[in-house]
Amino acid sequence: RTCSQAAPDGMAYKVSDWSGRQISVGAWPKGDRLALPASEKGYYWIKLENGVEASFAVVARPEERRSGPESWYGACGVTSVERFSEHFDCPWYGPATDLFAIDVAAKAGVRWTRSWLWMGDAVQKDGSLRCADVLSSAREARKRGISTCLCAQTHSKRSKGGTDLAEVYRNMKLAGEKLGGDVKTWEYLNESDCAGAPGWLVAASLKAASLGLRAACPDAVLSPPSEHAIFLKAYDETLYGSEIGKYVDCMNYHFYSTIAQTHKKVACYRQRAALAGMAPRECWATEAGTYIEGGGRARAHGRFDCFMAHDRAQELCTAEFIPKLFANSRMLGVRRTFAFTFRPFNQQGGRKDWCWALRRDGAVRPAYAAFSAMAERLDGAELEGEVGVSHKDVAAFAYRQKDGTFTLTFWTKTEMDASGFGQNIFGGPDPAPRKFALRVPAGTYRLFDMCGAPAGVAAADKKGLLNLVSTRYPKYVEGIPRLYNRYVEGEANLLPAVEPGRPRRDAAAPDEDLSIVIRPAYSPADFSFKKGSGDRAVLGKGKESGRVSFVCWNLSGKPKKGALRVLSGKASGIAGKALELPPMGSATVEGMVRREDFSDGEMLLSVDGMFSGRRATTAAIALAAEKEGR
Repeated sequence: RTCSQAAPDGMAYKVSDWSGRQISVGAWPKGDRLALPASEKGYYWIKLENGVEASFAVVARPEERRSGPESWYGACGVTSVERFSEHFDCPWYGPATDLFAIDVAAKAGVRWTRSWLWMGDAVQKDGSLRCADVLSSAREARKRGISTCLCAQTHSKRSKGGTDLAEVYRNMKLAGEKLGGDVKTWEYLNESDCAGAPGWLVAASLKAASLGLRAACPDAVLSPPSEHAIFLKAYDETLYGSEIGKYVDCMNYHFYSTIAQTHKKVACYRQRAALAGMAPRECWATEAGTYIEGGGRARAHGRFDCFMAHDRAQELCTAEFIPKLFANSRMLGVRRTFAFTFRPFNQQGGRKDWCWALRRDGAVRPAYAAFSAMAERLDGAELEGEVGVSHKDVAAFAYRQKDGTFTLTFWTKTEMDASGFGQNIFGGPDPAPRKFALRVPAGTYRLFDMCGAPAGVAAADKKGLLNLVSTRYPKYVEGIPRLYNRYVEGEANLLPAVEPGRPRRDAAAPDEDLSIVIRPAYSPADFSFKKGSGDRAVLGKGKESGRVSFVCWNLSGKPKKGALRVLSGKASGIAGKALELPPMGSATVEGMVRREDFSDGEMLLSVDGMFSGRRATTAAIALAAEKEGR
C-alpha cells in the first residue's frame, strides 16, 4: 500500500533481502499494483527510486507446517493488549484488527497465544461477566489452529481486592463457564510478586480461583501468577509454603533480560519451587522479551506518530533474539514460551516499543519471519541438547526430527547471550562471523538463514568435518543423519536439555479438604507491609505485640465446623478456637504475636486446620519486627 500510493508509472524499484543482498530490480507498471516474481521464503525490502520503502515476508503455507497443539512456540499479545482494541491501523480488515492479527499469526505458525481477561472491567456490578471480545478472539484463534492461554489479569471490584474469596471463586467459575469451550489453559493474575500484593493474599485468592475454575472446567490447566523478580524470596516462601501445588498444574515465569539472565532466573525459581515439592512441574514463560535493544529510536507513522518505534537495526536485534530465546528456554526445560508481544504495544510514554512482529501500519517485522522460519524448521522436533563445536563463541543446538534426522540451529554468541540485564546494550550491527566445524557423516546439507531463505549447501570434507560460518543471526542446517563427537567418530557429547515435565497437581489426601481456604491478615494499626526483598508485615517500633487474623473460607455447599492449629511461629488465641463456617461463607479468628517470639526479627507464621474431620491446607504469613533503636 505504501509503495502503490507513492509510485508513478515507470518508477524504478529494487528488492533486497533483510541482509541487504539485492534480489531483483524493475520498473513500476501502469496502474497501482506490482506483481513480483515468485520469491523464496524470507524477509524483504522494496525501495522505490524516490526513496519510499516497504517490507514484506514470504512464509510457509499453513498446510505445509508440521506444528500442532503441542507446539513449544507461543506469542503473547496476538489479540488485544492492555484492553485497547486498535493498536494499529490496518487497511484490510477495517476495525477488526484482532482478526487481522490472528490471521497473520496463523500464517507464521503460531499455535499458542496468551491473552488477557481484565476481571476488574469484565465483572459487572450485578455480578455478570462481559467478555464478548475475549470470547470472539479465542474462538477465531481456535478456528485457525491457535490455542489460547487466558490470564485473569486483575481482581474484580466485587472481590474487594481479592480478599472476598467467595467472590473470587464465583468470578472464575463464571469465566470458566463462559469461555471454557474455547480456552482450556488459564493463568491467574499477572506478576503478582511485583504488583504490591503480599504472597499470603495471592496464595489464598489463587486457591479460590482454582476451585472456581475447576468447578466449571474439570479438565482445565491452571498456572499460578507469573514470577518476575528473583529477589522476592519472602514472597516465594509464603506462596510456596501455602501448598499451592494442590491447586495449580505448572510453574510460570516472566523473562525480560538477556539470555544469560534467563538461565539465572530459571535456576532460582526452580530451586525455590523444589523446596515446596514442585520441582517436577512443567513450567511456562507466559511473557518473554528483552530490553537489550533499548528505547525506540524511530517514529511510528500516521495517527501514531506520537509513539516511538524500533529502527531497522533494532528490528534486526529483536529478530536475533526470538530464535535464541526459544532455543535457550527449551534447553532450560521451559515447556511453552510466549514472546512478548506480537501486536504493537508501547510503554514508558511511548518510548518502549515491545512489539517484535507487527508495525502499526500492519506490516510485519523481521522477527515475524524469524519466528516463522523457527517454527517451520523446529516445531514438532525434540531438542536433544547443545552440541560441542570447534569454536567457543558458537552455540549450536540439535533437534531430532520425526524421521530420525537432525536439524541444527547455530549462531555466534553476542552481548545478547552473555551480558547481564540492562537497556540499550545491543552492540550491533557487527555480524560477528566465526568459522567452526562439527563432525557429521559424509553428505551435503542444506542451510537456511534466520528468516527462512535458502542459504546454500555445505558438504562434509574427507575428514568428516562440516565447515560452517556462524554470525550473530541464527541459521539452520538440516538433514544430518547422525552427530559425532567433534574429535572422534563416536556418539556426540551433547549437553542435554532439561526435561520439561508435564502439567499435574498434587492430589488431595483422603483426609484433606481443599475447599477450606485460609487467608492470613495483619492489623494495619500494628504492622506495615513492606513490598520488596522483605515482602513482610513489619511490627512497628515501640510495639511489643501485634494483632494477626486468619479468615477461614468454606468454598463448598455444605456447612463445616473446626479449628486452626499453628504449625510454625508463635501466636496466641489462634489454635483450638471453635469456628462454624456456613456454605460459601467465612469466619475469622484473631490472635496476637509478641516481639520476643521473633527469631532474629523474623517469623513465618503458618497454620492449617481440621474441619469436619478433614485437614485444610497450610496458610503462611511472613512477619518481621523493626529493631528498637534510639
